[in-house]
Amino acid sequence: MNIAALNPSGYEAKTKNGNTYKKTNNWTTGLIASSVVTETLPYVLKNPKAKAIASGFSVSKMMPDIFKLSSGLKMTPQLRRFAIGSGFVMCFAIDFITGRMLDKAVNKKRAENADKNAETAQIA
Repeated sequence: MNIAALNPSGYEAKTKNGNTYKKTNNWTTGLIASSVVTETLPYVLKNPKAKAIASGFSVSKMMPDIFKLSSGLKMTPQLRRFAIGSGFVMCFAIDFITGRMLDKAVNKKRAENADKNAETAQIA
C-alpha cells in the first residue's frame, strides 16, 4: 500500500506513460470534514437557537422524522438510535463516494495534462 495516497493535500503520482503529476484527495477530504461538522454540531452546541439551526443541516437529526413518516412505526428508543446511526452512515457514505468521484475526475484531467505537456516538451 502506498502510504502517500492517504495524504489529503496530495502526492506525486505517475501516469501510464511514466510522467509525474500531483494527485490530490481534496474533494474527499473537504466533503468528509464538512460531514463531521454538520453531523456533530447539533450534539455539541449548548445554545438552543444555534442547535436548532445546526439540526436543520444534519441528516442524522432528520432521519428519525423521515423513518416515522415513511414507515408509520412507533418511534421506540432503539428505532430512534438506529435512525440516527443510519443518518450518520448515509451522510458519510454519500460524501465519501462523491468526493472520490470528483477527485478521480480531477486527477484524470491532471494525468492527461501531464502526458500532453510531456509530448509537447519532446516535440520542441
